[in-house]
Amino acid sequence: MRIAVNGVELFFDVHGSSLGARGNELVDRPVVVALHGGPGIDHSQFVPWLTPIADMAQLVLVDHRGNGRSSRPPVETRTLANMADDLEALRRALGLGRIVVFGMSFGGMLALTYAVTYPDSVAGLVPCATAASNEALERGLSRLHDIASPEQREALARLRHGTVESAEDLDRVFAALSSFYEHDPKRTPPGGFKPIADIDMLNWFFAQDRKTYDVRSRLAGITAPTLVLTGRHDRIAPPDASDEIVKGIPGAEQVIFEESGHRLMREENAKFLRTVRGFIGRATG
Repeated sequence: MRIAVNGVELFFDVHGSSLGARGNELVDRPVVVALHGGPGIDHSQFVPWLTPIADMAQLVLVDHRGNGRSSRPPVETRTLANMADDLEALRRALGLGRIVVFGMSFGGMLALTYAVTYPDSVAGLVPCATAASNEALERGLSRLHDIASPEQREALARLRHGTVESAEDLDRVFAALSSFYEHDPKRTPPGGFKPIADIDMLNWFFAQDRKTYDVRSRLAGITAPTLVLTGRHDRIAPPDASDEIVKGIPGAEQVIFEESGHRLMREENAKFLRTVRGFIGRATG
């Protein structure tokens, strides 16, 4: 589905009903809005790894402005701040109350940005494999550089400085860096969908927008129940990046996935789903 908000057209998909049975009456179910990683891809990374929670909540999957099937405004408008405003406009346009916000990687940065900007709209917050500042991102990227092969360092530099030239070039970059994303690729379930790639969005974020990203001083203003999900072996958003989030948000919980890297949602999917379901129940029950 598509909707016009803030001068852009957002694509979103919905899994699950907004109403559930309780005895002989229908009651509202929690609404979870999931924000995908990247940037420059789409919500397909959640299928089928997150979509099973539609058995207990209504799940809304959103392609951010300039990503996936959403419209392509000028790159300088594709900021985290504008994406957070888009999400609030989408929430209002759909007539939703307070929402549970799940954000993966880049989507976690957006989730944090949204939560510090619109705290009263958030019923629960789940930042997953993410960071609260560019400083934390740089620490991870620098550590990767130190252990990378010459080929991987070249690919990392193209990503880090926003100089990827095409979708084919991006495929080569991620092929070179693939071993950094998972703790044990042999244990990671196969499957998933090839995302829609937008190179302009990817390059813009890494070369420009991420340089000013830092919500650490605003985390204390988040009042919603928060669950931080962390892969013990994550090299993209290392555990110390998650620790900053946990320490900054009053009452935040943390669950560490001991057998996972950055793709904990896939690497330990059964534990992931069990953990997320439990949190939604506690946050909205």
